[in-house]
Amino acid sequence: MLPSAKKQRLDLSKITLRQCTKVLEVLQKMPEAGPFLAPVDPVLLKIPDYPTIVKNPMDFGTISKKLSEGAYQDTDTFASDVRQVFYNSYTYNKKDSPVGKATKVLDDAFEARLSELVASSGATPSVARVPSGLAPISLVSTGPALISSVKAIVKSLLSHALSGPFREPLDWQKAGLTTYPDVIKTPMDLGTIMRKLDESVYTNVAGIKCDLELVWDNCITFNGRDSWVGKHAGQLRDFTARKFSQAKLTDDQLLSNETGTPRVVKVRVRVRVRVRLRVRVRVRVRVTLTLTRTYPYPYP
Repeated sequence: MLPSAKKQRLDLSKITLRQCTKVLEVLQKMPEAGPFLAPVDPVLLKIPDYPTIVKNPMDFGTISKKLSEGAYQDTDTFASDVRQVFYNSYTYNKKDSPVGKATKVLDDAFEARLSELVASSGATPSVARVPSGLAPISLVSTGPALISSVKAIVKSLLSHALSGPFREPLDWQKAGLTTYPDVIKTPMDLGTIMRKLDESVYTNVAGIKCDLELVWDNCITFNGRDSWVGKHAGQLRDFTARKFSQAKLTDDQLLSNETGTPRVVKVRVRVRVRVRLRVRVRVRVRVTLTLTRTYPYPYP
């Protein structure tokens, strides 16, 4: 069971397990889902303290397997397992770490989707037990952020004098870094982030910041904070934070291509209507004939 704390959420009794499967599939496809798709391997990730801190491990892969095997008897149990994933992450990872920020994005998306399903089912809110310290986060506390504003930040990073090692995916085989895939499970680079922006993969500012943090965090994790490239990553991290602060972009802002200025568009529509009428007329004619016959009479 999750630690007790009161948080208002929705009655899930009218949501089906099939709908739960679709919700989980959406979460698994989100760009922030990488660290949560499979069970955490403390040995491989070199985090030996993980089992002592996280007592009830859970991940999306395990939840998906339980759904396919019919292990869930109700939707509340399913939702509890999903929230356990987030609670574990909040417990072990720092809020401002890449994984911590990814957790917040997924947590918001999950609760928002549940709210939509419950609203469509006609259920009413109820008070339930969920992890402590996980206050609900508004999806949009301010106006939408323009993708162009975020792209400008990424472009400034790509042109930065120190960003050379981070502009393209690392070819670890060419570089002879055979241990890189074992240490770095979610590679990320600035070029990939720009491509994801162009393809509208990100839904909010937090998703982009999470990937940017992942670039710097991967570098420091593999190379060390005191290495020359680790120091460059630290400087670029500070540079990134200043840029987002100057642009006044917050994590919960959704991304938009719109400028926010209403536009009036006049559209001329030419409609051609072809009407085919079929008229059936029935005429009834009554004819009266008068016949006159002249008979010959003899003259007197």
